[in-house]
Amino acid sequence: MKFPFFASFIILCLVVRHAINRNNKLHLNSESAFWARENSANEVRKQSLEDLNYISFSFAPLSPDQLLDNASLAVLMENPRISEITERLIALENSKIVNLNYITNTELKSTYGVANLALLTEYDQNYTDLITLLQEYASILAENGFIVAAQTVLETAIFIGTDISSSYSLAASIYREQGLTGKISELITQAEKLNSPRKNTIVRILHTTDPDND
Repeated sequence: MKFPFFASFIILCLVVRHAINRNNKLHLNSESAFWARENSANEVRKQSLEDLNYISFSFAPLSPDQLLDNASLAVLMENPRISEITERLIALENSKIVNLNYITNTELKSTYGVANLALLTEYDQNYTDLITLLQEYASILAENGFIVAAQTVLETAIFIGTDISSSYSLAASIYREQGLTGKISELITQAEKLNSPRKNTIVRILHTTDPDND
């Protein structure tokens, strides 16, 4: 009675060993392929950056004095973060901004050359800073009851392709509160166009907010 069990155990061990060896081989092949691509990318000469999808950003239409009346402005400026946020957003007006979140460093080097990597990283960081600051700015506006102003800021962030889920969820909440439910469907359409690993999460959040799905 023990022999069949022992034979089955040996077979199981062989299967597991084969699977481990196969996975190790695949891992080694994958690692080798990665380093081959990386070495090849490091040899690419500097290329023109003219074809990048640069984002033009102007803070003027979003400045507190444009969005709010004097009484509301006085309330908002009591928040110590507002001055810093506005200063940093104004500084970004003169910066080169590109959304490269969906492209790996290896792909960037292969396309534009290793000598451009530092610049491209800077442009991409400017984009990350921009959408992060816009989200924080909109949140502060909404928390203080300045809903229309927050909506304007969020719509700017969404127009430039932000993939911060809270920007979409806050915009959807504002639309629902204002009875602009049709705009939630537009948000879903916009989110479905995102080239981001967060896309599915954002779309799912928006579907739960859409009253048409209630």
